[in-house]
Amino acid sequence: MVARSVRVRSLVVVVIGVCAACGGGGGAAPPDSLAGPAFPSPPTTNSDPQLTPFPWVYYDETDHGSVFENIAPQWFGELSAHAGETFTATVTALVSSENTSPDPSKKIDGAVFEGVVQGDGSFVWTETARAFSSGGVLALTGTSHGDALLHVLAVEADPSSYDSSISPAVSFTYDVACAGGDHAKCALGAQPGEACTVAPNDCDGGPLAYCVAPEGSGACGNAGTCLRTDNLCNSLPPSVCTCDGTTELNECWAHSDHEQIRHDGACP
Repeated sequence: MVARSVRVRSLVVVVIGVCAACGGGGGAAPPDSLAGPAFPSPPTTNSDPQLTPFPWVYYDETDHGSVFENIAPQWFGELSAHAGETFTATVTALVSSENTSPDPSKKIDGAVFEGVVQGDGSFVWTETARAFSSGGVLALTGTSHGDALLHVLAVEADPSSYDSSISPAVSFTYDVACAGGDHAKCALGAQPGEACTVAPNDCDGGPLAYCVAPEGSGACGNAGTCLRTDNLCNSLPPSVCTCDGTTELNECWAHSDHEQIRHDGACP
């Protein structure tokens, strides 16, 4: 997993895991209800008190995830949410990681947690919502109760509904929408592809938040577009010269290091 900075503001984390006690699917529970057994709490400690080990989830952007029955029984994802705003995560179980057709036979359930970062970097969580899937689709709704809180959206799968010999055990798609359809009301920063400023960086996404200025006449300027930097990079040329005079292997590596690009090719 890729680590994210903990900020003193609302965050939402999505957790996908193997359900040890959910006992079956059932219909979707109403928002903010605590129906069903308690969901296993997210991790309470981390090796680096400045980081949380959760990938970032963006609004209105469908992404993929997987859980592994014995290796990684939970999957965590993090997103921002303004206090008082309501969001809904839709998680759809797939046939497999290769076959991305929805699988209505899979049973998944979820919860929303809110938490506080302690002085030693540990997390204290409180479950605030619970829901169950119908036909392999989970719609879990939560509300941010404070900008200074951590928020965790948790989902897990019932082992009776999948083949345990397959790895990953459950693959899924997920996306999150803000109530009313305007993600700017929920998100604490601009989403990928939206306009932003380089300094101060006003993109959503923790330390992966990155505003990249265009090359050419706008190179090294302060206006740009938010870009995801959680993608894997190769080592293929061409190299690029960054605005601080460093030569990077290529554009992907420059952006992953949050460097603006002055021009293609090595620096003089």
